[in-house]
Amino acid sequence: MNPGAFDALLKGECDYSVVPFENSTNGSVVFTFDILRDIIHAPGTKSNGNIAPPLQVVEEVFVPINHCLLTTATDLSQVKRLYTHPQAWGQVDHYLAAHFSPADVERLDTDSTSAAVGIAKTDSEGAAIASSAASVVHDVPIFQANISNKKDNTTRFLVFARADPQHAGSAVYPDPALHVAADVKREKKGSLASFIVQNDKPGALCATLQEFAQSNISLTSINSRPSGKGAWSYVFYIEFEGDALYDNAVSSAVARAAKNCLEFCILGSFYRA
Repeated sequence: MNPGAFDALLKGECDYSVVPFENSTNGSVVFTFDILRDIIHAPGTKSNGNIAPPLQVVEEVFVPINHCLLTTATDLSQVKRLYTHPQAWGQVDHYLAAHFSPADVERLDTDSTSAAVGIAKTDSEGAAIASSAASVVHDVPIFQANISNKKDNTTRFLVFARADPQHAGSAVYPDPALHVAADVKREKKGSLASFIVQNDKPGALCATLQEFAQSNISLTSINSRPSGKGAWSYVFYIEFEGDALYDNAVSSAVARAAKNCLEFCILGSFYRA
């Protein structure tokens, strides 16, 4: 994922950033986790306890992803280079294995699937894996539609807003009308947190997670990425049910969990889509 989406948000150049978080076929989008780590946990710095983030999750959105093969070539034998975002390769590998030999066709990563189409447009021996919408935007023909491994291929996006520095735990909504769920009544909330535990302390991770189990709070996902603060040190990302900002029972469990961590950050609570 291009870090520019977060950069523009933090600079106040946009109201929201919509970033891919996980795909139903290919799993977690590690690029998003790594960018959040760099923003929140600053690799190379010393750990500093509870962290107030400069941005927060305010929404989740599920988007069906139907990949297509786009190229100006008239036959697959003419294609020598394939372009797409790294996250997309695993979503279409069945089609690629059936039609392209790794020995004959080079695979090149791009910042986005749309950028891939822009590159393929100028490469007579290139093809891009992207959406049908990208075909319209860049005026590149669709050679083969719907090449995803699974017909129900879906990506979950998280919507971020800037955090309000004067109100800890609150997000900034420059224009309430822009809040994508402003007119939708939802009852179930989830929260996202990131943390670092002392990697050589036995039971540190277990003790952190047990606080949620003992409070009957369900964890819905857990991921980890290298923290950049030393070998074998990781940033853990967890999602769990409940509102960590305004539900006292949940926030109490979070506070107890944070005591087991070198760093802990609530990245937002949001209505489930």
